[in-house]
Amino acid sequence: MVGQSAMSDEELEEQLGSLLLAQTKFTSAGYEVIYDKAGHVIITRAGHLRGIWLCERGELQWIPAGYNAPTIRVSSTEAAVDATLDFLKIA
Repeated sequence: MVGQSAMSDEELEEQLGSLLLAQTKFTSAGYEVIYDKAGHVIITRAGHLRGIWLCERGELQWIPAGYNAPTIRVSSTEAAVDATLDFLKIA
């Protein structure tokens, strides 16, 4: 995305949440986006945590539920959306 590197970490997290919610297959599968106090993107389904996206210095990091460290690192919100759909097995 053009100009994405100029965005703050908080803006990238907000953009990612919006892009995920714009994915019909994401929402129709029952997934939700919640933001914690720090603005991190929390993915839930039926009240259960599936994972958290956070951004540090422009790098988006996916921490699946039950993990304490990121398993996926990407540099764009589009790549984060693709990684989320792949991880959650949403076709």
